[in-house]
Amino acid sequence: MLIKKLKLQDMQIDEKGFIAGTNADNSRTDEIISVSLHSSKPDVSGWVSVHDALPETLETVWISNGKGWTTLGCRSDYFNDIGEDGKEQLLWCWCASNGIIWEEDGKIVSECEGDDYDVQYWHRLPVPPCR
Repeated sequence: MLIKKLKLQDMQIDEKGFIAGTNADNSRTDEIISVSLHSSKPDVSGWVSVHDALPETLETVWISNGKGWTTLGCRSDYFNDIGEDGKEQLLWCWCASNGIIWEEDGKIVSECEGDDYDVQYWHRLPVPPCR
């Protein structure tokens, strides 16, 4: 298979922001080269959207609202609550670190207090350095 470098100025951009063209040197005209100019998800350097995945319960992670607020925190353990309909329901919330941070079983952990923050992104913590 021959991969040909294509110059951006030689390509047409469609209404969805994609570059599309055909390989003119190949007799197969059904092969289309397509490159997205706009990712459907922003590059957030390892940050995970809460809509894509959630950390483990009580796992200390960086949490952020994506608007300038970032801190250490975790997802609370599940707890029972009474809903508006009067029925018991199982819930969890986002908690922020109270500043007490330590290493335990090869992980960085933090004491967290719940308040159901508006978390939109989270990021796993690195493994602590070896001793």
